Amino acid sequence: MVNLDRFDFIDRGDMDFLGQVEGEDLTRLELLEDNQWVGNIYRARVDKVLEGMECAFVDIGFKTNAFLPKKFMRPENKEGLKAGDTIFVEVKKTPLGDKGATVSMDISIKGEDLVLLPKSQGIKLSKKLDRGGERDRLEAWGRSKNLPLGLIIRTSAQGKAPALLDQELKALLDQVEALRRERNFLPTPKLLLSRDPYESFLLDREASLPLVTNSRASYKDLLARGLKKDLVIYDPDFTIQGTGVFRRQIDDLFVNQVPLKNGANIVIDQTEALTVIDVNSGKKTGGKDFSSLADETNDLAAQALVKQIRLRNLSGMFVVDFLESNRDPKVLKDRVEGFFKGDPLKSQVFGYTQMGLFEISRQRAKDSLPKRIQNLRHRKKD
Repeated sequence: MVNLDRFDFIDRGDMDFLGQVEGEDLTRLELLEDNQWVGNIYRARVDKVLEGMECAFVDIGFKTNAFLPKKFMRPENKEGLKAGDTIFVEVKKTPLGDKGATVSMDISIKGEDLVLLPKSQGIKLSKKLDRGGERDRLEAWGRSKNLPLGLIIRTSAQGKAPALLDQELKALLDQVEALRRERNFLPTPKLLLSRDPYESFLLDREASLPLVTNSRASYKDLLARGLKKDLVIYDPDFTIQGTGVFRRQIDDLFVNQVPLKNGANIVIDQTEALTVIDVNSGKKTGGKDFSSLADETNDLAAQALVKQIRLRNLSGMFVVDFLESNRDPKVLKDRVEGFFKGDPLKSQVFGYTQMGLFEISRQRAKDSLPKRIQNLRHRKKD
């Protein structure tokens, strides 16, 4: 087994998982066999335009038509879009239940260090890029290309030689040109560009982190992709699913009650409209007065509930019933916001409402991880 404080992993076993570990905590977990959809680009046919609802429904080849809201239409299409039109769209949210996918006409072509936006203009740089010489160097490189489309320079571009960036830019421009050539061809709908979970994971991960895998095939593939040899670790004994401390965290994804370190717990109840999370103090006080115990429990609960939301990939509205406390409510709000930092999905922490309940919202992207794992188990039995 490897001994690292923070690393990404590819775990091949009964089920194949991707993710990240910090210390003894799982901080990210994805199912490798899972259908991604998000980021896929389709040539689609407009089925209906509903002006009153300011949206359109488009056929991308799924059982249910995809939803295209007006805010995701190109300015030149917001008034003239009509049934029968052929358009390019990118999936922003996967189908959820009986609802179709949500798509956008603002498509993006993603690489390791660069992202091209064919329908936009200008250069944007990652906020995480260091201010000063390196940021200025990358911006100057981007502007020297005089691109007729939008360009995003990602954090991973830091320190990269211009020749490597030129090579990736050419490959992405070739993809853009290939998409343009597809505009007037049949059939429609058609999948034009796919991003599976494995590709998305490698593109979106922090490039400076070690990557551990128990699969020799994955190890060879990672090296072939140009990942630094000292950051790719092949360990045939590595396993997330078979290591007790991590297995327990995976099992916790399927239960309502999640224990906290001080003997308290949180209870997660999902309904169709929202997710309700109750914080319970438990029976042990450890000699502490209730005010101190409440603050301690609320802090632990804040960390635990955000971890569960992110690992389970829960979305929508959340109502949290924290323990009553005399502490400034802003302290707890700031803590919850801090735990959401780095979440790839957009979240908003509203804090306490007039009803005395704590509210959070998180962007919808796809079904929860427990549901997708259960679906895969059923498919493997069939």
